[in-house]
Amino acid sequence: MEYKPKKLKNLAIVGLGRWGRTLVRSVQGISEEVQFTAAVARSTKLESNFCCCPKVQLYTSLDAVLANEQLDGVVLATPHSEHEAQALTVLHAGLPVFVEKPFAMSFSGALRVVEAARERGLVVALGFNRRLAPSIRELERVLTSGELGTLQYIDGNFSGSYAYRYMGGMWRASKEESPVGGLMPMGIHVLDAMLSLAGPIEAVQTSSERRILKIDQDDTTIVTARFRCGITGTLKTITTTGPIFRLEVFGSKGWAMADGETSLRICSLEGVVTEKRFPAVDLERLELEAFSRAISKVENYFVSYEQALNGVATTDAIIESARLKAWVNVSPVT
Repeated sequence: MEYKPKKLKNLAIVGLGRWGRTLVRSVQGISEEVQFTAAVARSTKLESNFCCCPKVQLYTSLDAVLANEQLDGVVLATPHSEHEAQALTVLHAGLPVFVEKPFAMSFSGALRVVEAARERGLVVALGFNRRLAPSIRELERVLTSGELGTLQYIDGNFSGSYAYRYMGGMWRASKEESPVGGLMPMGIHVLDAMLSLAGPIEAVQTSSERRILKIDQDDTTIVTARFRCGITGTLKTITTTGPIFRLEVFGSKGWAMADGETSLRICSLEGVVTEKRFPAVDLERLELEAFSRAISKVENYFVSYEQALNGVATTDAIIESARLKAWVNVSPVT
């Protein structure tokens, strides 16, 4: 039976930059499950034109919006370093929270957020929207079915040219907010998909350098990973090239490649390649509606706390490996 919410969940968006606006537009007047009725922005003058159309009430602080008793949850689309403290503030106020990736800037910070959520019986949802891409969902199904045989190797690439738009002073250009080049804004999506397909990573070796950019931020990052299940994998993220989102898995009976969000190619041992194409979907709307269903306890959110913590533990190790230029073990999540 299709889930029908009793009422639209009222959400507040914190951060009305490019991505915050994208999240609002994905559901406003479209979704039957969620809507944004409040927003926190640094300047009400700058954001008033955007908010008037979807009838979103503007606030200038997180504490002020949390006094709104009509809210069912809060969505954070703020600089990476603010996620932990803001998520804890929302949870302490008794509200579920959706956190754009990255979850936190350290494993200890992510663990504090998860423990606060568990203590209060509240939902923390993590914004890994590309886990919901049709090609990735089908790749997971194909791998789980045994069609590819025994998994042997996994390779992913999420790259693009967005760093050319960055200038000094922008928070996204800060090495503190985005260490190891494109890991936090792009590569982390591939890492999450790898963890969901192959399980936790045991150790990583990272090469990250600045070859093109004028700003002080790496643009070419390669991560080699050893998984606990015994396989190896590679993650590539380059911020000064053409766009690509690709994930390949290789097994004893063939390989499969998610090429973008809507195409999956499968190759048999005989070299026969078949392609499956899927209609495009609004990934942001799907993840926010999944947040709504988790709040209502209809279903668990699609990124578990264990997966979220494993992701942060792995990014910690990737950053440390880039600094040391050596293999670094990933702290196990217990």
